[in-house]
Amino acid sequence: MKNHFKVYLSLIFIPILVSLSWIIGGDLVKVMPTVTLTIARIAFSTVTLLIMLFLFNRKDLTNLQNRIIKLDWWKGQLILTLTGRVLYFILSTHALKSISPLQAILFNGLLPIFGLFLARISGQKFKNKLIPFFSFLTSLSAIAAIFNIFSGSWILNLGIIEMFFAVFFFSLHISLYKKYVSSKSATETLFSQFLLCFLILLPFDFDFINPLFQITIHDLIKFLIYSIVCNLAPFFLLHYTLKYIKPINIQLVCTLAPIFGLFFNFLYQKSQISNLFIYLTLLTVALISITIFLDFQSTKGSTNAS
Repeated sequence: MKNHFKVYLSLIFIPILVSLSWIIGGDLVKVMPTVTLTIARIAFSTVTLLIMLFLFNRKDLTNLQNRIIKLDWWKGQLILTLTGRVLYFILSTHALKSISPLQAILFNGLLPIFGLFLARISGQKFKNKLIPFFSFLTSLSAIAAIFNIFSGSWILNLGIIEMFFAVFFFSLHISLYKKYVSSKSATETLFSQFLLCFLILLPFDFDFINPLFQITIHDLIKFLIYSIVCNLAPFFLLHYTLKYIKPINIQLVCTLAPIFGLFFNFLYQKSQISNLFIYLTLLTVALISITIFLDFQSTKGSTNAS
């Protein structure tokens, strides 16, 4: 594979931006309704992508115009939009009403289990049997860390259930992405998905712009970072890395998000965290690091053999 360093550098930025997105999102859900926040961020992302198409990607804009009447193209876009945009955004954003951003980030620890499940359904097999084993241990560690932040309370709330399904749909989105559009341009693909998402969600709140004038300048700056940087950059990187790496590898790397979540939490001094929570988070990261190493070694071995 060409440009190993560039690909892996792009890959590691995905969990960094995802964790930052939930840290900022935890602040924004306190000042804006969930649906309004989701529609507004989608709208700003869509406009940003449209500007990029007009200024830098005229060829992609032409290609997109030619695909308007192609039902197969829009069928794939709709599936990706529902899984990785509508359901993922709504569920994960609303979950921040009842769980902390760090809990939301830790749910990435479930990605290996979902990824292995979806990989098995698609017929993908793992030569190294330790990969499923360590993936399972990683998910158990992440679950323990998630519940530890409740100070011993094991009562399921709505936010936990929402994040469970949000992460599942995100995992499904990654698994399906390569099949449908990874060979196409990132800008035209993402514009199609964000536009569809905006049109689907718009009927739920036509007055999504007005709340933006009622928040502070500080929150508005957060919103712009949240909508443009955290909302678009991870999916551009996902689109790029899927050209070279299997979906399960990306899902494994995304599980490193908790360590970046701890860093951002410390940086912003968001909340006090118990030592046990930190230890469980570090254990989760250590386990997923072993899993990633085993998976990449297995992939490298099969590549050299071929």
